[in-house]
Amino acid sequence: YGAAELLRGELGPAQDKLARALRLAPDNPLVLLNLARLHSRLRRPDRARRYLLRARDAIRLTGDQEQLLPEARRLLAAPEFGAL
Repeated sequence: YGAAELLRGELGPAQDKLARALRLAPDNPLVLLNLARLHSRLRRPDRARRYLLRARDAIRLTGDQEQLLPEARRLLAAPEFGAL
């Protein structure tokens, strides 16, 4: 899902892979969280926050990848995203 590229700081390739992953699985919480991380690193906090909220909602709705919910909450409380 572009996570390896994101971790290596290869933001262009990460964005390409994550965009593709989003088209294939638009409600996948892991893809949405990684997109939030990417946009945070690109200094696009509004877009990052939207992806975080979508990830949180997808987790709550489907129950998929519930282990990611604490991470979504932690990121939403971070100053760069503004607390809910």
